[in-house]
Amino acid sequence: MRINNSALMQNNLLGLSYKGKQNKNNIKNKNEQEQQAGNNLAISKDARKNKLIENLNKQKSTIQELKEAYLKMARDKGLDDDEIELQLGIYEEQLASIDKKIAEIEASERKEELEKLKKEQEEKKEKAEKQKTKEDIEKEEIKNTVDISLTLDGIRDNRQLKANLERDKTSLDIEIKNDMSRGYSHIVKKKQAQLLDLEDKILKIEGKNFSSMGEVIKKINKNNEDKNNIEKEDINSTEDKDKDKDKK
Repeated sequence: MRINNSALMQNNLLGLSYKGKQNKNNIKNKNEQEQQAGNNLAISKDARKNKLIENLNKQKSTIQELKEAYLKMARDKGLDDDEIELQLGIYEEQLASIDKKIAEIEASERKEELEKLKKEQEEKKEKAEKQKTKEDIEKEEIKNTVDISLTLDGIRDNRQLKANLERDKTSLDIEIKNDMSRGYSHIVKKKQAQLLDLEDKILKIEGKNFSSMGEVIKKINKNNEDKNNIEKEDINSTEDKDKDKDKK
C-alpha cells in the first residue's frame, strides 16, 4: 500500500510540473486524438460484435453438448419417445434462436458495410465533380449545346410528321362517315383499323417529343448551372488576386 501511495504522489508532482507543456501538446494533438478516438470506436464496435458472435457460438456448442448428453441418457434409461422428442424440441428451439441472433448481427454488419461503401462512393463522386476543371465544364457545355440543337431538330421533324398524320386522320374520318352513310360496312372496318393505327402513331410521337423536351430542359439547366459555377470561380479568383495585390 505504501508503494502505491508513493507512486501516486510522484505522478501528481510530475503532473503539476509538466502541466503547461501538456496543455500545449493537448491543443496541438487535438485533431489527431479525435481521429484516433474515431478509429478506436470503430475497432471497439467490431470487437463487441465479434465477441457477441463468439459468445453465441459458445452457447450453441453448450446446448448441442447438452442435447447429445440428454439423448444418450434418455436412451440408456429407456425414456418414452414422446418425452424425448419434447425435450429435443426445446433444445432445437434454443439453437434456432441463437442462429437467428447470429444471422441478425451478421446482416446488420453487412448493411453497415454497404452503407459505408455507398457513402464513400458518393463522397468520391462529389469530390470528382468539384475537381472538374473549367476546360472540362466548357467542353461539356459545348456537347450539351450540340445535343440540344439536334434534339430540337428532331422535335421539329416529329411535329411536322404529326401534322401530316393528323391531316391523314381528318381525311380518313371524313371517308369513314361517307362510307357509313352509303352502307359500305366492309370498307368502314378496314378504315377504322387504319384510323386506330394513325392515332397510335400520333400518341407515340407526342410522348417522344415530351420526353425529348424534358432532356432539353435538363441540359439547358445543366449549362446554366455550369456557367454560374464558372462565373463564381472567376469572381473568387479575381477577389483572391486583388487581396494579394493589396497585401503587397
